[in-house]
Amino acid sequence: MRSKLRNISKRTLLLIPRSFIIGGSLYSFCFSFTSCSQDPWTEKEKTDFMTDCQKENDDKNFCTCYMTAIMKAYPQAEDAVKLSFEEAVEYSKSCE
Repeated sequence: MRSKLRNISKRTLLLIPRSFIIGGSLYSFCFSFTSCSQDPWTEKEKTDFMTDCQKENDDKNFCTCYMTAIMKAYPQAEDAVKLSFEEAVEYSKSCE
């Protein structure tokens, strides 16, 4: 595992832990609303994701790319909690 992490940029490592927190907070947000399980990402969820991403990374284009990749993989926001560390790394690398 250590050898895999050598090729990950500093920006990616800073973003990964936040993405798991984002996923958890999206899950808890949607868990309280029964309609969330059928809805795509709301504007609030997108805004929250971008705000959190940009706290860790000033590059808005990177955050937009990263969010788009995650949204394609997880069309419902509450499913983003299923994002593994390895997947998060791959999505972020595709945006560098």
